[in-house]
Amino acid sequence: TGSAPLKDVVGRRSGSLLGGAATSTGKVGNALVFRNESDAFLVDRGFKFDATQSWTLLFWAKVENIGRHTLCGLATADSTFQESEIELGITASGKLFLNQAGYATGAESGSGSVWPPGGAWTHVAVVYGGKINGDLLFYINGDLSFQVPAVEFLYTRLPLVCGGRIVAVPAFGRAAGKLELDELRWYNIPMSGADVKTISAAADPTSDKELQAFATLGNRLVRASSGDAREFDIPSLSWSTTLVFETLPSDVGFNAVGTEWRITNRANTRAELITPTQQYTKVCWEREGRMAEAGTIVFRHASRLSEAAVYITTEEWRKTAPFILTFQTADPTSGTGKRYSEAEGTMTLELSFLDTDRFDIMHSSLDSTFGTEILANVEPSDGMDPPSQKLCGEMFRELWSSDPEGGFPMPKGCTNRKTSSNVREVVMLFEPRNGLRAGQTYHVVMNGWATNSFNKDVEVIMIQAGDDVDSKRYDIHEVGHAFADKDFQIGGSLNDPRFADSDGFELVDE
Repeated sequence: TGSAPLKDVVGRRSGSLLGGAATSTGKVGNALVFRNESDAFLVDRGFKFDATQSWTLLFWAKVENIGRHTLCGLATADSTFQESEIELGITASGKLFLNQAGYATGAESGSGSVWPPGGAWTHVAVVYGGKINGDLLFYINGDLSFQVPAVEFLYTRLPLVCGGRIVAVPAFGRAAGKLELDELRWYNIPMSGADVKTISAAADPTSDKELQAFATLGNRLVRASSGDAREFDIPSLSWSTTLVFETLPSDVGFNAVGTEWRITNRANTRAELITPTQQYTKVCWEREGRMAEAGTIVFRHASRLSEAAVYITTEEWRKTAPFILTFQTADPTSGTGKRYSEAEGTMTLELSFLDTDRFDIMHSSLDSTFGTEILANVEPSDGMDPPSQKLCGEMFRELWSSDPEGGFPMPKGCTNRKTSSNVREVVMLFEPRNGLRAGQTYHVVMNGWATNSFNKDVEVIMIQAGDDVDSKRYDIHEVGHAFADKDFQIGGSLNDPRFADSDGFELVDE
């Protein structure tokens, strides 16, 4: 009672029990128990939770009586549903819902399958694809209950709250009895349906041992009866043929449990790995929903471009006007700066417009109609069309550099594609030895427009400078995060105050 602390046994987020919330025997070990709207579990220590990024919320729930329940959400735990706060719960009719105050997510009315009756433990999973994907999926006992496309949450960083204290409406409504939650987990990735199904059906939901280093493999290797050191059998699969290595694998050994195979390997993938946070990211082998850790990822952070910003020339929604993107490259004497002069391959400048539903580019006035959208197909993450100089002219109004010798380098071509439904990637490609230079300021002028969902506090464009698109496709050595200098607003209309049509405004000499 009061504010009893509870420790996060997996990550770095810990919380407290508020009101009369308590623990009791649950599905696995102890569970959280809530009996009225003043009971809550608040996770307010460690990293805050960002609803705009991709995430998965998993837990087991036991509802004594079907009725209006608050399950979990992102809030301040003061029982006042304030703007940007999120509530996940069960409607009076027993359907899952999720709503964000001040912004309709499309899932606030409840939908999908009805909560199983009988007061049994039920597995709940809510998966959000993030601003790149936007799909919000609800699972009950591993099965997809319903899906809401194109959900966009307001940016917020709030604690996780479960049980109550999110809305002024009683968390338990007319439902008499208690609510129990167990195995509460938040992942900073959008889990697949197979992942959710596997976790909900696991015999031991608390076990993370299959994710630990040097775990016992599910299919044990034994030496083949032939006596050849290169031959092995896998008895659990009852293979009709023997597994034969071309050469003797010196790193395969045996212990009392079975085979232990430790090997250092290097994977080369042309797929992009996207994760909002890096500390819990692992590389795993996956087969039929079962996973085992294959290794870890070491993140090497690119250096930051300085003075990255977007300067807007109009503040009116849905009005095409020029904007200026600025950035400055690294000092030429630094290690990062030297890479510009040492680059031997085709250099690149990549501009990623992170949410084209909020802000997007339009055609320049060259060879096309001013103020029209530039179309692009959604392509795979490693796809790239042949560069076109004509496309450069259609997208860029002006290119400027402080470099007194080379100016802004002439691109040999540009590409334009959508990496998702609302993320646009524009790439300039430069001839070898004729790309960006260190220690210079660059201005890129394009036409663009914004919608009423634009927010200057949210990153608009990610800038990436690369030094060899052929051999170092994803080895970006400088990156910039550009935010706009101002917000947009609705423009004037015929009903707004204005000068008279005749003699309403006159310029005179001083």
